Amino acid sequence: MSRNAVIATLSGGVVLILVAGCANLRDAMDDASDSGPRSIAYRCDDDRGFMALFSEDRDQAFVETGDETYELALVERDDDQLTYANRDDVHLAVDDSGRDAYLRVPGESDLKDCRADT
Repeated sequence: MSRNAVIATLSGGVVLILVAGCANLRDAMDDASDSGPRSIAYRCDDDRGFMALFSEDRDQAFVETGDETYELALVERDDDQLTYANRDDVHLAVDDSGRDAYLRVPGESDLKDCRADT
């Protein structure tokens, strides 16, 4: 086999490996997006809102209200609701789907009847 034929064969194999690798990477990215970190913008009954970013395992939430950002830890997980809180008594309750939420920040009026902005 000539040197050019060997190079062409090896190059073809490298291209196949790269294409297969890209397909596997894309599948892995698609799988990760299903269970990865998730951010949700909420709009509440009084037209205020907030943004929540949930960790991949849903054990942490970061809530941004515009003025402040709060780091919250999961304190309760039941069949259809997740409840987060921190030492400053900030509480976030969200339904399991993430569509509905309630946020309590001490010293401010509660954000009630919040729905995910779609």
